[in-house]
Amino acid sequence: MTKLLLQISRILFLFVAVLSCATAALITGTVTFNGNVIQYQAFNGTDPVAFNAFLAGAQLTDFENVAGVTPLAVTAYTGTPTAAANLIDATVAINGAFFSAGGQTPGNPANGGAPGVLVDVSALNGAHSGNNVLGPTAQGDPTTPLDFNGFISINFPLAQPISRFGWWTNPQGGNVNFAPHLNALDSGGNLVDLSNGITFTASPGEFVAFAFSQSVLNEVELFQTGPMTVDDFAYARDNKLPFGTTVVPEPGSWILLALGTSFLAIAKARRGASRKRRMLS
Repeated sequence: MTKLLLQISRILFLFVAVLSCATAALITGTVTFNGNVIQYQAFNGTDPVAFNAFLAGAQLTDFENVAGVTPLAVTAYTGTPTAAANLIDATVAINGAFFSAGGQTPGNPANGGAPGVLVDVSALNGAHSGNNVLGPTAQGDPTTPLDFNGFISINFPLAQPISRFGWWTNPQGGNVNFAPHLNALDSGGNLVDLSNGITFTASPGEFVAFAFSQSVLNEVELFQTGPMTVDDFAYARDNKLPFGTTVVPEPGSWILLALGTSFLAIAKARRGASRKRRMLS
């Protein structure tokens, strides 16, 4: 009986340790654009299964190697001055996406845009993978210092809108308490923010993703209470809603489920042992 209880305890410990680390939340709904009803999914969490499912068919930029750009190593999230070698050209696409700290023309990303900074945050354990992330600069400042209270804009050409995107937030930052700006250009050339009416709260160090059933997005603006950085940005044009309808329960739910299951197992084992003793007596 003691051996059985020990085995159950070990299984319970492993079960809780693994599952309590994976959380996820999913919001679904519809928006209307150009007279069409479009489904959407808004996801946030740390579940690696959900992240890997999102990566299927998507283009990933992990910022580990950006041609011609030298990472700026930081040891604190401050307004560190940058050099030209640390800046990402907002008019040159990386894996088909144009990254900036804002100021680009939606649908025409080669027009303008404050540069982003390639930042080595390995000393701060600030990356989801590898060492490097994308950080914002202070717009309008000719010395282009880092501004971790800024935001990141990702643009796509007018004829190449995307249907879904996602990124990992800074683990030392604050919450993402609202939807990013999800900008689309309608048939009349008007800028429409499809994030209106979508609300959520994501925690630091989570993967945040939005998916639409049609490729309509020309620009997305990503925000987080500082320090704001972007890592492992992924996007696709496949009109796929990748998350299904399953949501991973919060850690407390898993723990309660695990404890309930273990108690039932223990009770069953005790009843079996009691019956065995009565048969032998």
